[in-house]
Amino acid sequence: MADVDKDSKTEEATPKKLEQLREQGQVAKSADVAGAATVVSTVAILAVMGGGFADAVTRFTERIFRLRDVHRPFEALETLGQIGVEIVGPIAGAAAVAAIVATVVQTKGLFALASLQPKPERMNPLEGLKKILPGPQMLVELGKSLLKVGLVGILVWRVIDDGLPRFVVLPMAETEAGAAEVGAIAAKLVLWGVAALTLLAALDYVITWRRFAKQNRMAKHEVKEEHKQSEGDPHIKGKRRQKQRELANQRSVQAVEDATCLVTN
Repeated sequence: MADVDKDSKTEEATPKKLEQLREQGQVAKSADVAGAATVVSTVAILAVMGGGFADAVTRFTERIFRLRDVHRPFEALETLGQIGVEIVGPIAGAAAVAAIVATVVQTKGLFALASLQPKPERMNPLEGLKKILPGPQMLVELGKSLLKVGLVGILVWRVIDDGLPRFVVLPMAETEAGAAEVGAIAAKLVLWGVAALTLLAALDYVITWRRFAKQNRMAKHEVKEEHKQSEGDPHIKGKRRQKQRELANQRSVQAVEDATCLVTN
């Protein structure tokens, strides 16, 4: 019976139902999008900081090695904390802002109190078991995880394979040249990784949106019933009459502008 009812829901959710779902805190949201935004922002802030970040890391390392020579440990820890904030602060701040922006863009600034209210089904052990036991959703998530691991593995292998001839001669190169070569290979790996994460995040968002739309489909009789309710809703009727008056006024103004003669009482 449940399958029959599910099969009968062939219509896309109406704007009214989508708005009701939104009020309940139910929207299509991909965690991979926020994750990709965090990684991209981290890489971007590191690229912007450039040499400043390297200098901060150098100072941090020097302070660590000098800790045992400092007679005032609390002052040393305070200094280390300041340098740590200098290093971690911009990166953590950029990552947090990127994650928030990605979430806000997906949810269009949604903040629904209804989603925070306790619900009996959330405390039902059977509902928890359904999430743990293998099912279509778990298979999809497993497939996504395997795809990520496989794609990252292929990228690492391609980059290393491409740079292998240069890796062989690194021991014979000067320190600066070797460091530059390693940095170039690492940068290439990071850029390819960011591109792959962005692509996977976009794919995951499409999958999430399609799943959300499928889960909230409506039966034809539900759409008809909603239409009947909307027809009898005084608020809807009022908005419809207001729209009709606006259209009528626009036509009147246009008619006056196009008229060659105006007759008044």
